[in-house]
Amino acid sequence: MTDPEISIYEWLTKVQQFSENSEKVIRKKYGVLLENLAAFNKKDSLSSQADVLVVGGGRCELEHAIISSLGLMNVNLFAVDIVKPTIQEKSPISKIHWIPSTFEKELITSYSIKADVLICMGASRYFHNASEMYTYMLNALNPEALIIIDFYELPPLRRSITNVMRQWLIKEWHEDSELAIKKLGELAQI
Repeated sequence: MTDPEISIYEWLTKVQQFSENSEKVIRKKYGVLLENLAAFNKKDSLSSQADVLVVGGGRCELEHAIISSLGLMNVNLFAVDIVKPTIQEKSPISKIHWIPSTFEKELITSYSIKADVLICMGASRYFHNASEMYTYMLNALNPEALIIIDFYELPPLRRSITNVMRQWLIKEWHEDSELAIKKLGELAQI
């Protein structure tokens, strides 16, 4: 991944951040999910130390809320994303391992992760083939792992348009990032 691409992802993470009322935003948008996860927090296998694999978590605020709803303790968080997670090590997260990349098949062999929980919320829209990527993710999990994902596979035409737009944005960003942001805003208004 090139420097312009990384800075684009950093910018996207910043503009997509939850506001100062992030807890309220998370509860409003994902309240049903968080309430239903409470049923899992009685599992003894998840109550002690747990390895949690987060793919595309950005700041990891939602993932922290999910982990807390599960009642996990002493969590090793493996965050796979282009940008560094900004969430701090706070209860129940004891250690954050940032893996600065996109999730690829080779990632599994590079890191010896056997996670107890997989969280992938919204990242699948960036995958070239979501079904294939989720299959690879399963290889990074323990056999009885809990999987929390929202599956979103882009249709081929939309994937092609997204790829064209990605290349356009990279080119524009490389020339002038401020102007690229302005052009992107104008394009979004159309």
